[in-house]
Amino acid sequence: MVQSRRCRFITVRLAAFLIVLSVLMFSGPGTMMAGDYSNNTEEKLDFEGNTVHALQDDWLFFWEELLMPEEVKERIGHAEHLDTWGYWTDTGNYSSKGYATYFKEIRIPEEAVGKSLGLYIPDITASYVLWINGDLIHKQGNVGSEAEEVPWIAPAMIQYTAKSTTLEMVIQVSNFHHREGGPHNAIEFGLYEDVRTVQQASLYIEIMMIGALMLAAVHHFIIFLLRRKDRANLYFSLFCVMIAVRVSLTGERMLYQLFPHFSWELGIHLEYVSFYAGGGIFLLFLYHMYKVYGSGRVTYTLAGISGLFALFVILTPVSVFSESLPYYQMYTGALFLYGFMIIIKAALDRKQGAGMTLALFGVFAVTVVNDMLHHLRLVDSVDMAPVGLLFMIFGQVAIISMRTFSAYEEIEQLSEEQQKWQEHLEDEVARRTEELNDTMKHLKTLSELDGLTGLPNRRMFDEDLITVVKETMDENGKLGLVMLDIDNYKNYNDFYGHLQGDDCLKEVATLFKQVIKEEDSAEVYRYGGEEFAVLVKEASEAETYALAEQIRKRVEEAAIPHEQSDVQNRLTVSAGVAVLQARDLHSPEKLLEQADAALYQAKRSGKNTVKTSRS
Repeated sequence: MVQSRRCRFITVRLAAFLIVLSVLMFSGPGTMMAGDYSNNTEEKLDFEGNTVHALQDDWLFFWEELLMPEEVKERIGHAEHLDTWGYWTDTGNYSSKGYATYFKEIRIPEEAVGKSLGLYIPDITASYVLWINGDLIHKQGNVGSEAEEVPWIAPAMIQYTAKSTTLEMVIQVSNFHHREGGPHNAIEFGLYEDVRTVQQASLYIEIMMIGALMLAAVHHFIIFLLRRKDRANLYFSLFCVMIAVRVSLTGERMLYQLFPHFSWELGIHLEYVSFYAGGGIFLLFLYHMYKVYGSGRVTYTLAGISGLFALFVILTPVSVFSESLPYYQMYTGALFLYGFMIIIKAALDRKQGAGMTLALFGVFAVTVVNDMLHHLRLVDSVDMAPVGLLFMIFGQVAIISMRTFSAYEEIEQLSEEQQKWQEHLEDEVARRTEELNDTMKHLKTLSELDGLTGLPNRRMFDEDLITVVKETMDENGKLGLVMLDIDNYKNYNDFYGHLQGDDCLKEVATLFKQVIKEEDSAEVYRYGGEEFAVLVKEASEAETYALAEQIRKRVEEAAIPHEQSDVQNRLTVSAGVAVLQARDLHSPEKLLEQADAALYQAKRSGKNTVKTSRS
């Protein structure tokens, strides 16, 4: 009861926080702030100490006018002075769709004249043209009316050599394709090497972030493949991919820098899809991390709505789906509220990793608020949200790794307990296995052919042996017998199972037949269990020994895996050879006794060998 009250109290406070956060989001960081209509936009700059200046304040603004550099001075009395520039939105002073001209005058030191200067323009939506002192410096897309405009967004690193200490910048901008038009961030200006160093440092940080995110994605996807029941790893992997895609398309827009001709429209689609889908995927991750603290129906419904937002982006053009962002931002509040409720419940219940997750979310929320206040110029700070996001993601990596380690520890414990039970059951298993083998042997003697291997069975062997002994004695010839036994077959059966053991017998029988079929005077039998017998007519002891050795080598070379063998890590056989002249064949039993004795000697000699009755 107390825990439930605490959860409701925290949830109410969290809802209030999200409402404030939403107000900050909709106030729009970086929107234009108009001041008086003073025409003084001159800004004096110095480049001491590798200074890079942000050209964001004190611009003259001509709404719905596309002025050439020579026309600006004539229209300067009609300009509006901007304390700071930013993007146009329908909620601000200007429509998000339209065109405008910006003008700013800059004074640089005498020593900077003739040097290589740099301008870094992160993004201006959706097309623009830049002049400095009447010279066309850079063009991106085609500026014009709605029908004429060709949008294009990509960061631009511009190298420029100043010819005087006064620089007059004129920028024409138009937007008819996105919900936010105009400049989003400040132009960075200074000595070329300084500007490039700052820009590349930011780019390298983003590249490292993307690399780290993709490594985390691959790592957790592999874990998911190994443990498919734990879907938290799958959703976290997908979330990392979504964030990596979004990071590559925002900020320094790494993807556009690597591929200058990358489609602007495709990039905007991917940017929005990764944002819309990422929220739902992350909620699914939280649910599967702390399943008992959330509702499956609510979770999948909210995630499905995120999927519908993403599908809407895929099916509509930029000018349509970009207008859905405010609605998704409101919906994101519901996602975060529900996600926080899951985490809070888990943390109050002291679920493993939940407290750390809550702390990480708190840190990330603080960095997001910091960035919003920074862009609103309410605090003097720097962008911290990317660091907060990376911190949160790697914290989640640590939490998931701890959960996985705990799961493996539990599996090991269960395995040890199972091993103890197995030791107690070994006697019973051995007894039942022996009974089963006896039953199988009994059934095999009911027919002339062995049902498993297709070889003549024991009863057939006994009958043939009596017949062949009689024929040998009548013809005053000689008779050879090879007794073969698979080494450590019981261990094989115990380790691989009886089905695999049967397959092993079949394969060995096939190998025997491959050798025996080349000898017209020999016949192989399934003697019983893992034992086989080969009758060889009119063969000397050396010839019979050679045949047995050929069989042994054929089995060894087949390389049938046998990890429980005390000979090799492959299947092997031992053989005993006995050859008697007709005068010594007083009874079939004598031949069997000598072959068995030789087989026993082969077993005692280390197995995987052939011994004769004379050895």
